[in-house]
Amino acid sequence: MHWHGSGSWRPKSQTVSQKILTNRYCSLTPHESLNLDVIVHSWPLHTRCESLFERIQPMNLTTLNTLVASATPFLRIEGVRPRDWCRNAQDGRFGPWRYEADYAVLNKGTWSSLGEVLYFVTDRLGRVRMVGQSSGRLKDRWRESPMHDVASRAHLGSKALFHSTAWRAIEEGFDIEVPPFTISALFRPQLEQNCRSGDVSLMYALQQPETDKLRLAYHVEQIILSSLGRTLGLWNRQGVRAPATA
Repeated sequence: MHWHGSGSWRPKSQTVSQKILTNRYCSLTPHESLNLDVIVHSWPLHTRCESLFERIQPMNLTTLNTLVASATPFLRIEGVRPRDWCRNAQDGRFGPWRYEADYAVLNKGTWSSLGEVLYFVTDRLGRVRMVGQSSGRLKDRWRESPMHDVASRAHLGSKALFHSTAWRAIEEGFDIEVPPFTISALFRPQLEQNCRSGDVSLMYALQQPETDKLRLAYHVEQIILSSLGRTLGLWNRQGVRAPATA
């Protein structure tokens, strides 16, 4: 990839017509740039081997905050208290777990929705603490799980908020950070609209091949983690640490 001027780019080798299209793109508005993917992918493979979409494009904090602002809040963790409990499971989701969260449902319809989704956990200052994605029902990922006694396995008569794949990392976050935390969701239609906004990192995500499990939300999640995961100390990352004080 070759960069020219302030943020513009040029594929390494182009025909005259491709140069014209590329030069034109450098002055496009975000709305006009929606067809860039069509332009680039009409070029021969050798022409675009070092083009914009062949390498991961880092995401900046402004773009991440724009995604969060587009998402719909559906849960708020208002407090957490120490409590030992476990799940009735035979795998790593058994526990034992150390916290019970007090939470409020902000949008029941969103929480119950089914479909590809990117979700965020933000703190009281709006800083992202965790990002994740799912292609199933959101309430299966962020679920209400029956609580059991760790020693006897007896049902404790109540349910706890639980994340099906990352509750251990979330509890590590609770160790060093305090609520409230807001959980919001960005489903595929709105996510795709954001990806067509002209931001380089999101346009890159939109160009990646998809499978049943690795879809657009997955690609955007990976870009966020690789670009900002360590800088922000996201709970997704190993070695959770508190963000810098604002």
